[in-house]
Amino acid sequence: MIIDEVSGPVATRRSGVYVRHPSLPPVPATDDTFFTTFEQLRVDVDGRYPTMTVSGTISRLFGECLRWIARVTWDPARGGYAGPISRRDGMTALEPHTDVFVTVSHDEPRSGGGRIAEVVYSGAGLADSVRRYAMPDRGCAQPATAPRSAREW
Repeated sequence: MIIDEVSGPVATRRSGVYVRHPSLPPVPATDDTFFTTFEQLRVDVDGRYPTMTVSGTISRLFGECLRWIARVTWDPARGGYAGPISRRDGMTALEPHTDVFVTVSHDEPRSGGGRIAEVVYSGAGLADSVRRYAMPDRGCAQPATAPRSAREW
């Protein structure tokens, strides 16, 4: 069992890599870029040495890319992790919001009982945007990503 300094005993970890997957439609479901965009969310908020960061990568089919990072803190009133997006690299128009709020749930029926991260993007005077990400099963193939340099082969 893991002990969380804020909320006490935690049955499973929330940290890990989540991907936006077609079985988890966006909220609202009218997002027209859903099938041409790959999104990955990394959460590091528990475990032995948590960095208390949430970061993401948004890649579009025709080469547009954004990487962002947010330092987060536990918000007990809302039951999740909240913080400002502090660093961006790439096309910032892919995610113009300035703040994130992340909740991680377990036993979501559509994911086969895996972990689901729901992120509310807010700020910058825009309407909130909500997206869901699923953690791939360990038995399933991980999403393919191209190495960025020859050293990563």
